[in-house]
Amino acid sequence: MILQKIVIFILAIFSFNNCCSSDTISSRKNNAPVYKNIAESEFGSNYKAIFNSDSTYLIVTSPSNKTTTGLSSPLKFFVFNLSENKIVFRENLPNGSVKWINDSQIKVLTEPEIVSGKEDKNSTGYTYDIILKRKIFDEDKIQKQ
Repeated sequence: MILQKIVIFILAIFSFNNCCSSDTISSRKNNAPVYKNIAESEFGSNYKAIFNSDSTYLIVTSPSNKTTTGLSSPLKFFVFNLSENKIVFRENLPNGSVKWINDSQIKVLTEPEIVSGKEDKNSTGYTYDIILKRKIFDEDKIQKQ
């Protein structure tokens, strides 16, 4: 009787272990970094991750696709803090580009949707400071000087 209970107990543990280990194996296959899971949910498999120079943050964006008329595609991106595993900034603009200036600042350039003359062809934009958590517009820099 005791032997029978021991055998049933061992079989129960073995069955439980197999059940849980199959979940563990499948989760290991999907053990992607958090930013990849977010990027795939927002952009599908077509996204671009741009790390800053010390790899503490990254910009995740959909690759820009120039149309046949030469217009920019919409700009949708987020900045991800790798040490905290969270999004620290997110933007969605009709068109433009984004790049790192230094380890804690990005430059976001936007282009006018309607170009009426040569003076409107210049890009405008802002700098976003990740540490200060604020946008710094080009006009602000000019006024301070």
